[in-house]
Amino acid sequence: MKAVVYARYSSDKQSESSIDDQVRLCNVRIDFEGWLITAVYKDESVSGSTPVAQRIGGVQLLADAAASKFEVLVLEGLDRLSRDLVEQETIIRRLEHKGIRILGLADGYDSQQSSRQLVRGMRGLINEMYLEDLKKKTHRGMSGQVARGFAAGAAAFGYRNVRMENGSNIEIDSEAAKWVRWIFEEFASGRSCKSIVCELNEKQVKSPRGSSWGVSGLYGSPDKGSGLLNNELYRGLHIWNRSQWLKDPDSGKRVRVERPKSEWCINQRDDLRIVSDDLWKKVRARFKESRYKGGTKGKGGRVRSLLSGLMSCSKCNGPIVVVSSHSYGCSNHMNRGDSICTGVNVNRKHVEQVLLSEIQNILLSQELIEYAYLETLKAINEITNSEEESHKALLSRLEELEKEIGHYIEAIGAVGMSDAIAKKLKEAETEKIRIEDELTQSSDAIELPDLEEIKHLYKVMVSNLQEAFKGEISEARNCLKDLLGEIEIEKKGEEVYAHIKPN
Repeated sequence: MKAVVYARYSSDKQSESSIDDQVRLCNVRIDFEGWLITAVYKDESVSGSTPVAQRIGGVQLLADAAASKFEVLVLEGLDRLSRDLVEQETIIRRLEHKGIRILGLADGYDSQQSSRQLVRGMRGLINEMYLEDLKKKTHRGMSGQVARGFAAGAAAFGYRNVRMENGSNIEIDSEAAKWVRWIFEEFASGRSCKSIVCELNEKQVKSPRGSSWGVSGLYGSPDKGSGLLNNELYRGLHIWNRSQWLKDPDSGKRVRVERPKSEWCINQRDDLRIVSDDLWKKVRARFKESRYKGGTKGKGGRVRSLLSGLMSCSKCNGPIVVVSSHSYGCSNHMNRGDSICTGVNVNRKHVEQVLLSEIQNILLSQELIEYAYLETLKAINEITNSEEESHKALLSRLEELEKEIGHYIEAIGAVGMSDAIAKKLKEAETEKIRIEDELTQSSDAIELPDLEEIKHLYKVMVSNLQEAFKGEISEARNCLKDLLGEIEIEKKGEEVYAHIKPN
């Protein structure tokens, strides 16, 4: 039998040697059973709460399982696969449905055991509770460090964490603080975030993440306190526990959620002040009077463009988005400036027409026309079969009602009319009339259209593709993403080229 090993370690008090230890343990069992090991899937420094499909090794494991490339999966324990009870159950059911045997060596799980559902349910619950307990303990420890005046997390731009005996202390980084004051002063004077960002990138000033600056890194959201210009630590007000990151159960992605203000931990730290109250107030006034008001920028809204975000720039690989009512352009160029990417700018209407024309040509291929015809016949047959079954059911019910009405009439002859019998008789007669009407109005057999007729209707639908897409932009974007895959836009002189890389 073909067997594979999956090993994972998180960054929580574990190391790369943990992977080797897990693989060694699994190999012992595989050798004992006499199986053939065909692959080892690894995920290093990945939390058990991260969805398996979002891990490098996890994706390979699921893909090979779907392709039936192995028959046995061996793990140190089910917690290596996932610490989320729902995801664990979903994946294990999927694998076992494919006929794959799963062995968890440390927790004793074996998918061939009759009690496997109980075992994995209990292990999954324990694993999830462990993660939740760890989260609470970590949060409690960080809360204690903040109360003692230490840092609890990475330092914001303009500061650095200095390791002390009992924790890390926050200190002002004089070089970075100089740029913080400069950004505040420039914005307060009326300069745009884009202009400021472009100059920062031109001068090669590293962002908080060590890369280039983006507009969103400055304006953020005033309501959430995100973005450099909204960080109150720069005016000496240290706020901790303002928000938390929770996993979206549908997407598996972490989402920032604001905590109630009553849970915030607020401390005045004048030793960490970088900007004056006067400068802070000027920036706040600028937010109120400008288009940045309310932090609406960056929140996102209803998608209105057909291709925004579905294309990439050939120069920097950044997403191409709507930059004006008439144009698509490189988002890195728009948000980070020429020093990061000189960008491409293409006519929005022209690009959409060209790409939709290409799709129309693909859809009008003889192969797809015949496929559409076969699918149409399949749908008609399903409708016909459904109508036949419905017709039989109505006839059967009509026969039952006639017998039922006969019994009520016999009862009336034997014991006379009563309110209960009269009510039942009326209900049965009413239902009989309704069914007889349905049977009378039932359609004749559907006449199957020939290939030429389907071909004509299909061509009409495809030719109206652009108009159809205008009504449902979000749905159209999903269809285009599936049809086109990755689209790379390149501009040479006045000519624009779209390189399509199918999924």
